[in-house]
Amino acid sequence: MYKKLLAVFLVSFFILAGFSFIPTDINVDEIIVYTEEVTVNSEVFLQDTQNNSSDATIMEGVNTVLATIEALKDVVEQSPDESKEIIKRGKKLDEDWELIEKKVEDAYPEDYTNIEESLYPLIDAAQSEKPNNDVLKKLITEVNDKLFKFKEKISA
Repeated sequence: MYKKLLAVFLVSFFILAGFSFIPTDINVDEIIVYTEEVTVNSEVFLQDTQNNSSDATIMEGVNTVLATIEALKDVVEQSPDESKEIIKRGKKLDEDWELIEKKVEDAYPEDYTNIEESLYPLIDAAQSEKPNNDVLKKLITEVNDKLFKFKEKISA
C-alpha cells in the first residue's frame, strides 16, 4: 500500500517538476485523479488476473478428473470383473477431485453442488467391494456430462 502511495507521489512530483519549467495551464487535480485511476485500474487488472489463474487451475484439475474418469470407464467396459482395478481408479478419482474441490466450491458453489450430486455416488460405487458396473456406467456418463458443461462455462 505504501509503495503504491510512494509511487503515485513520485510520479506526481516528477510530472509537476518537469512541467514547472514549461509555461502551461495544468490542473494539478486532474493529474492526481488520473494517477489514482491508474492505481485503481491496475488493482482491478490484478484481481482479474488472479481469478483467471484460479480458473486455469480449476480447468487443469477438471481435465485431470476427466482423464481419471475415462480410465475408470475403460476398466469398467473392458475388464468389468477387475474389482481391484476399479477400486484403485475410484480412489484416484477421489484424490484428483480433492485437489480442486475447495476451489470449485468457493468459486462456483452451484456448479460444485451439481457436480457432487453425481461425483460422490460415483466415487462410492467405484470403491465398493463389488462394484456394480451398470451403476458405474450411468454415473460415469452423468459426471462426464456435468464436468464438460462446467468446463465450457469457465472457459467462456
